[in-house]
Amino acid sequence: MTSGEKTRLLSACALKESEERLGTIFEKSPLGIALMDFGGRVLDVNPALLKMLGYSKEDLLGNHFSDFTHPDDIERQTKVFLGMKEEKNEVLRLENRYVRKDGQLVWGSLSANLWNDPTGGRFLIGMVENITDRKRAEERL
Repeated sequence: MTSGEKTRLLSACALKESEERLGTIFEKSPLGIALMDFGGRVLDVNPALLKMLGYSKEDLLGNHFSDFTHPDDIERQTKVFLGMKEEKNEVLRLENRYVRKDGQLVWGSLSANLWNDPTGGRFLIGMVENITDRKRAEERL
């Protein structure tokens, strides 16, 4: 085996290991994670987000974020989202209410960021922490 072949083999192995680590992070993260296209449609979600919202993956894929965001929070989230699209904001940070499949409300602390892939595609990566218990405690005070 030539040194060039060894280098390519090592690079391929390193890439595979990196992809496996990222996949594990996505699958095992305690935060809900969604990958969305620039139209706001869900391309992928992780198990934590599915558990938080009570939907199956099939329920969410292809749907718009407004389909599971509380109606009173959609306009504010859309404004920030449009600012990101126009590159006025690099990061979106909001506290939103989400509507679970069973109709219950869940509070989430959303952080989203733009991602430009090497092929020129633009995506949003959103991470949501369930803050429902904290919000209920604040309401009691």
